[in-house]
Amino acid sequence: MRKKKVFWSIWSIFTVSVILFFYALGELEQMDFGKSVILTAIPLVAAIPSIAGLKAAMIDRLKVFSNKFQWLKPLALIIGGISLAVFLYGFLCKSCFWAMDQYLIPAGISLLWSGALYWFLVAFPDVPDKPSPDERFFSKLSVRFKRFVYLLFALTGLVLTMAIVVFTVRGLRIWL
Repeated sequence: MRKKKVFWSIWSIFTVSVILFFYALGELEQMDFGKSVILTAIPLVAAIPSIAGLKAAMIDRLKVFSNKFQWLKPLALIIGGISLAVFLYGFLCKSCFWAMDQYLIPAGISLLWSGALYWFLVAFPDVPDKPSPDERFFSKLSVRFKRFVYLLFALTGLVLTMAIVVFTVRGLRIWL
């Protein structure tokens, strides 16, 4: 019962913070169905890892996520390749038989999301475990430094994901 309370509290806090974030950006002048689905689905997906391990560190959860969902790697590559092809075709071929410029924004958005997913799946499966107390000082220092670099990767990924969310909302606002 405790995990469910933690999950829903994290989800509700994150949902309110995302809605306030987009309100501050000026993206919520009018609320429609698409924005409401996006603004509730993103925090729900972000809160799901809290059930798996409440005491695990962020990079340890990313390692578990990356190892658990390795089967998504080919799917992310296929979606990214199709999105790239549609984007390049629509961008480069203005007078072709099929004018696909209306698909530039969704193709770009799906390319960004598939790239971010592929990056998370590739970057975190080899995170070293926490050093044990019986290891030597320099080996502990080496493991901690590697974990710190992975933490910087994770924070960079978090910032990039938020930028992709903003780009998604703005792109869908223009496209719809």
